[in-house]
Amino acid sequence: MIGLEFICKTFQIEYKKLAEILGITPQTINSWLRGKRKISKDKLKKLSEYFQLPEEYFQRELFEDEMRDISKIYLERKYDTEIEFLENKRQSINERFDLNDMNELILNLYRKVILQSESEPDMRFKMSLIENLLYLLLEGEDGREVSVLWEVTDIMLEGNKKFIDELEKLTGKYL
Repeated sequence: MIGLEFICKTFQIEYKKLAEILGITPQTINSWLRGKRKISKDKLKKLSEYFQLPEEYFQRELFEDEMRDISKIYLERKYDTEIEFLENKRQSINERFDLNDMNELILNLYRKVILQSESEPDMRFKMSLIENLLYLLLEGEDGREVSVLWEVTDIMLEGNKKFIDELEKLTGKYL
């Protein structure tokens, strides 16, 4: 599969829609995908600008690490609004708790979620767990909030599967 095909599938854009954006016919895209025609320089530039990815990704077979990078870029962009929401929650927590390391702990949690997510459902599930944790931190009134955050940080260090299982138990235990 050449890069263009993988990128379109990952970014969930139909060839017809992409053809409209590029000002070409869907048949032209099909001929690129089948290798009958090369993508012109001006269209490569437009593809690169639209997807914000290097031009060399679109006409050749991608390496596994490049496909992973593209998937992560897509997830990061797709979840920008969710991350912004969580960032606002983090700021509220910092206002409530005057702890110097709270900011670093929450940012590390965000990074860990993005870096360990293999798929969109995985990302969505982890984001909902973090939202539950942040709800607990904002709404809890019995002093357990900081200890919960430290527990979550320890869980994150143990790896992806353990992270998901333990964070789910932890948020369920306190909510």
